[in-house]
Amino acid sequence: MRRRVLVVVSPLVVALALATMTPPRAALAAPPAEADRTAARHFADGQKAFAAGDYPHAGDEFEAAYRDKPHHAPLWNAARSWQRAGEEVRAANLFARYLREAPADAPDRDQANASLRALTARLGRIEPHAAGVEKLRLDGKTVDAPVLYVAPGEHVAEGDDGGVRVRKVVTVRAGEQVSVTVAPDARPSPVLGPPRGGEPNERGPSRKPLSPIIPVVGGVLTAVVGGLTIASGLDTVSKRDAFLGDKTQDRLDTAFSSQSRTNVLLGTTIGLGALTAVVAVFFTDWSSSATPSREVSVRR
Repeated sequence: MRRRVLVVVSPLVVALALATMTPPRAALAAPPAEADRTAARHFADGQKAFAAGDYPHAGDEFEAAYRDKPHHAPLWNAARSWQRAGEEVRAANLFARYLREAPADAPDRDQANASLRALTARLGRIEPHAAGVEKLRLDGKTVDAPVLYVAPGEHVAEGDDGGVRVRKVVTVRAGEQVSVTVAPDARPSPVLGPPRGGEPNERGPSRKPLSPIIPVVGGVLTAVVGGLTIASGLDTVSKRDAFLGDKTQDRLDTAFSSQSRTNVLLGTTIGLGALTAVVAVFFTDWSSSATPSREVSVRR
């Protein structure tokens, strides 16, 4: 196949060729004659930059010529410039646009196809669709083609749903084409924060593992053992008085035994009370017994 190089034509020829094209329906920023001259100037500057090896500058100038006066010739030259600059993603998208817009008998169509095939093997392709959203974007840029060439990896497709941004992450591998649809149901569920006024949220996931029944049982046991402690203390006082009235060894031993029992019960009561308080404060989910007082509605 014959190898083709950068199209080199005079600015006057470019201006005449671009002038024959039907302008887009949107109004131009400048009168048509001025747009033709500006496009021709950008095209000429792109040729000079390409010849000097300044491929990024050449790519920018050819794209500027296309914006001023859409025509497939600047697209071809811009794609070749960015390919030589090493910007393969940008080059691939420009080659694809050239193939969509150039006539079937365009002289550079075969080479554009060959270049795009080589780039396709190293890049990913994403086919984005919008369903119920506006302003479809991919990686922050407006989607302006049915299929976009991207670097392999993760990319973000997004759109607007009534002022709310809807995002969807898509992963693509080299040589792979994936389709992604951005729709309102792709939006993550909102995370509820504290309502206005500083009030806590309605029941959320609790980090405390124990039910309120545990400290309640602990409180009951503490009360029972406390009652036994009081009864034992009264019994100890009675036995002490009996010893003081009749100081015998048997009465002394009985009084000491009663006092030891009272001390054990008193220690048990204090320990149970302290343990119950710690469990109640730090380990009990008291919200599990509360009834929500209001409802929170979330628009999904």
